[in-house]
Order: sequence, then structure tokens, then C-alpha cells
Amino acid sequence: MIHFKYTVLIFLAFMSLNSCYKDTGNYEYTEINEIAIDSLGGPYNLYFKVDTLKINPKLTFTLDDNDPSRYAYEWRIGQADAGNKRPLVSTERDLVLPVDLAPATYSLYYTVHDKVTDIKWSTYTTLSVSTPNTRGFFVSGEDEDGFADVDMVAFLQDD
Repeated sequence: MIHFKYTVLIFLAFMSLNSCYKDTGNYEYTEINEIAIDSLGGPYNLYFKVDTLKINPKLTFTLDDNDPSRYAYEWRIGQADAGNKRPLVSTERDLVLPVDLAPATYSLYYTVHDKVTDIKWSTYTTLSVSTPNTRGFFVSGEDEDGFADVDMVAFLQDD
């Protein structure tokens, strides 16, 4: 029992020596330019080869927002099953994208890079691409002159 007491006392004395360690951390803080990206909207439901996606995000800066050369912008689109493959679709502040993506569900990523502080701010939204006549059925028959006639009854999605 005496050995146990001495062991505990030695352990506590050793641990208290650590409290004398001098903290050499960096406590010189500077303000950074925080960028708030207002919601990109969405989710978007778009038609393949019909729609054009236009997004004008509202950006709020805590420091300098008057110098447009200070910032770089990236718009990337990726699918959940594509891993980390997110092709770049635009480097403009606002997005104007004719929808020529294959019908599927995508994630649209927007990144603002402050080149002075080298900090990136990002957000994302989702978009679904489909064709205007994804669901429906064909009706065939004869017209008044006896010729074959085919028409499609399409069910459009309500947005």
C-alpha cells in the first residue's frame, strides 16, 4: 500500500511539472475577409437542351469588395456516383449555363476564392435534368385518309 501511495505522488508531481511549460502560441490575430454566399436557390428542375440555368448569387464581404481582381470564382457540377469528379463549367461570378447535361440528378458547387488571403468559401445546390417528355405513351391509329398516324401523350412534371 505504501508503494501505491508513493507511485501516485510521484505521478502527480511529474504531471504538475508540465504546468510550468511556457506557451509559445501565436496570439497575433488579424481579421480575414469573410465571404457570405447567399443561397443559390434550388433545387432546380431543368429540361435537357431546353432550359438555361441562370444564377446570380448575392455575395457579402466583411472587408474589401470593390476590387474584382481580388476574387476568383468556380462553378462545378458533379454526380453522387461519379466520386470526386466535378468538371469546371464556369469561372464567372454569375452562372449562365445552357443545360446540355445528360438527364440525371447533379450537385452544383460554387466557390469564391479570395486571392489575397488564399481562403475559399463554398456552397452547393442540387439540380435535376430531365427531358420534357420523360413519361407518357404512344397512340397509333389511322387518319381520315387511311394513313397510319402516331402521337404521344406526355405527362409533364409539375414544378
